[in-house]
Amino acid sequence: SISYANTDPLLIVRGSGSRLFDERGRSFLDTRNNVCHVGHAHPRVAKAVADQVSMLNTNTRYLHPNLSLLAKRLVSTFPE
Repeated sequence: SISYANTDPLLIVRGSGSRLFDERGRSFLDTRNNVCHVGHAHPRVAKAVADQVSMLNTNTRYLHPNLSLLAKRLVSTFPE
């Protein structure tokens, strides 16, 4: 694991695509968060999250029918 000293932290106020923006409007390429595949504020992801949390806001600590659906979808991608 790579660690680094965060001696001059950024005050990030928003994100868009692969960029983060600080309180002064400066843009930074986001190389730290796990959003590189869809970006910050992606409309389809934001809608999916909003739809989900309006129904149920939890994690996989509890059983839910979507857990089995996801498991089946993942297994279907495995090689024979």
